[in-house]
Amino acid sequence: MLAGDLDKATEAIVGFPSQPVWYHLWFFYDFIPLYFVIPLLAPVLRLMNREQVKIVLAAWFTLTLMHFLKVPTCLRQSLVLYSGYLVLGWYLHNRNNRPQLKLWLVAGAGSALLNLLGSAYASKLTGGYSSLFMGYKSLNTVLIAGMLFVLAQVCADRIGTRLKRVLVSLSTCSLGVYLLHPLLLIPVRATIKQQYDAFGHPALTIPLIVLVTLLLAWGLAALLARVPVVRHLVP
Repeated sequence: MLAGDLDKATEAIVGFPSQPVWYHLWFFYDFIPLYFVIPLLAPVLRLMNREQVKIVLAAWFTLTLMHFLKVPTCLRQSLVLYSGYLVLGWYLHNRNNRPQLKLWLVAGAGSALLNLLGSAYASKLTGGYSSLFMGYKSLNTVLIAGMLFVLAQVCADRIGTRLKRVLVSLSTCSLGVYLLHPLLLIPVRATIKQQYDAFGHPALTIPLIVLVTLLLAWGLAALLARVPVVRHLVP
């Protein structure tokens, strides 16, 4: 058993430069290159007028739709597709989106419903879980992200002081929550699964697993943020 664990650890260390050491760390291999894009992208956006930025976003929206439809093109690269989120965030941050709130709600909620029903249908066809509608680089996910951004932007001034403190704390610990949640998800899922009959349906079980895992990861991340040695690694 010890030899097997050592082999796995060695394999993880050797593969670290090119592949995630654990499934949820795929994010960093796409996220880190964006730090090199931001210094180049920011001055370009400042020089562009609003209409030019709209053209760039329209092209990106089209590309995300092509990615979802699996249309062959050399532009379907992670760096290109994820960089579009930076442009969209910059555009939405620097304008008043209140007049378009209803439009974003319809587009985002419709995309979320498509994800739900589409995933259920695709999973039924394949006889197992299907991630067809869950791609982070697809148009439906882009619309959901835009809706959430605009909704948070419009509602920010209406949030009470107590709730704002909670949201600020969660936001500060969000990276730590992301890093830690798989470690907690395994025992939480196993424990709740043993008591599955008490809940009786995935519609109750899944939200419960999410909530318990979130609270534990949030608390642990907040605790680690107070430790001098690791607080810069797990904020």
